[in-house]
Amino acid sequence: MPDVADRAVFHGVEKSFPRCGKNGPVFPRNGKLFSVFSTQWKKSFHTVENFRRRLLRPPTAGGAVWLALAAMGLGLVAAAGAAAPTGAEPTLELDKKVYVLGEAIRFWIGVAPKGNEPIPEIEGNSCLLHITRPDGTRSDSAVSWPSDGALDLGWTGGQELRGEEIQLGTYSLSFEFAGKRTPPVDLVVRALPALRDVAAEFVFGARGAVGADDSIPVVLRVANRTPQLLRFPVFGAIGTTISLRIYRTDPPRGESLFYPDEWLPDPKAVACPDATGWRPLARTPFIALRPGETYDVELSIRPADRFWGPGEYEVEFSTTIPLLLGEPDGEFADVCPIRLRVSAKEDFTMP
Repeated sequence: MPDVADRAVFHGVEKSFPRCGKNGPVFPRNGKLFSVFSTQWKKSFHTVENFRRRLLRPPTAGGAVWLALAAMGLGLVAAAGAAAPTGAEPTLELDKKVYVLGEAIRFWIGVAPKGNEPIPEIEGNSCLLHITRPDGTRSDSAVSWPSDGALDLGWTGGQELRGEEIQLGTYSLSFEFAGKRTPPVDLVVRALPALRDVAAEFVFGARGAVGADDSIPVVLRVANRTPQLLRFPVFGAIGTTISLRIYRTDPPRGESLFYPDEWLPDPKAVACPDATGWRPLARTPFIALRPGETYDVELSIRPADRFWGPGEYEVEFSTTIPLLLGEPDGEFADVCPIRLRVSAKEDFTMP
């Protein structure tokens, strides 16, 4: 039985996930360019459904012959639909081969079409992620087909190991689609004591009662307590998005969104390309912290803009910072970028 609960799937591939961002008209998943095929396939599917409904009706006088012919037709249509072959292949790709304990362990899964051959929708229920952990235990987790976008020409989405205690050692991963599996890929997790000397936190400058016109200051602070140079891209580049979640308890209402780019200290950073590895160092604005230095990003939220009238609220800020520790040819090069999760929440009351 597939184990659905122990994985979190990031099919959205939003800006906070470094491969692609919603910066243009084409979203990472391929568009439905073959809409004619898609429509015809759906018509065939609904034809089968209509046949099935008709067959459930009691036959009328003289209808026995029609019923037999319809049953034969149903078999032919159903067989044609079920036999719709696809040359699409599952894909699985790591950002790096070595991860460190304590970071967000992310990789990419997807389905790649064969040429321009659209993928039948019926194949969307066949995705499985197979994982063998370092201790030898296994999980076979169902991966749902993405719910948004035009997907009959394939997709690529982010996947993260979550919901379980991460083990040190080698994981073996394989992704399955329509009975086809990718070759096993090894993912190594090792300890990195130096990561304990990188401190990152959100600090709220207020709590408790706030007025509608007040401004709640929030600081994202990163401190380098290692003996190495620490670098990370300016916030606003792809892969450095800050998320904001607001929840009102009574009456219940919630919202999750990205912190607006135009509210960042340097809005021009929004135009930066993917800035999550060593290669963009020469062309992307990076923050460089020498040993002992601290960097603050000043943020804020106004209840008048984001709250929904009087009530009790919980506000949460979160982000994942892609860290570069040391130098491209140094001892930590193979584990960079190290994606450090940072989050904090605070309670507020608006009278």
